[in-house]
Amino acid sequence: MADIAGNRQKYLGKRGRTHRYTSFDYCFNYFQAHHEAGALPALLDGEALQLSCLHLGFYLASWGMLRGKAALLQRSAPTYAPVIEALVTAPDGLWRLDCDG
Repeated sequence: MADIAGNRQKYLGKRGRTHRYTSFDYCFNYFQAHHEAGALPALLDGEALQLSCLHLGFYLASWGMLRGKAALLQRSAPTYAPVIEALVTAPDGLWRLDCDG
């Protein structure tokens, strides 16, 4: 039987609040908190949209999506606005998906 928890810990190591892997947690928690509060539509307004784009952009950057010849390297934060809109308008069932489910 596979030791999933052990393998996950071995892969992730000690994940501190400034570790690269934690960038997913910050991004996920930001959007999930708005979902749980029923405040997803607010993410499309003004400064909230800008902050949402920055959260997503920083997460992508931390995983190397903004380097080399990547098309995103030539774009600014508003590029992610359509992605934020897709997140906000996604069916509620998608927000509840989980690996173990």
